[in-house]
Amino acid sequence: MDSENGSWNDVEYYAAKVCMLKNKFRLKGAPNPEGGIYYSPEISEAEVEWYLPARNGLSGIEDSDYPLADGSAYWSSTAISGEPPRSWSYTPGAGTYAVSDRGSLHRVRCVRRPR
Repeated sequence: MDSENGSWNDVEYYAAKVCMLKNKFRLKGAPNPEGGIYYSPEISEAEVEWYLPARNGLSGIEDSDYPLADGSAYWSSTAISGEPPRSWSYTPGAGTYAVSDRGSLHRVRCVRRPR
């Protein structure tokens, strides 16, 4: 991502959105004031399968096929109030949690809800 243009801190690239986009959405049609029909993606809470785990869920991820990378920090969905916007991150191997500015580059591990 291009930090010079500010795209690294654009909400389009936030970790939770990356996970949310793995879900299947329906298109909901509505009249467009400029004519025609406007379609927007729609999903109910019950239909969300993929999500970004909260702070307390990251340390329990066990995946022998795709293990978490030791020494790399992973984002959690647990936000910290205040300025600048920050969230908790987790580093496997060390087993440590840290508060990170949301503009920091960390890995993302999306989790699928059990069926």
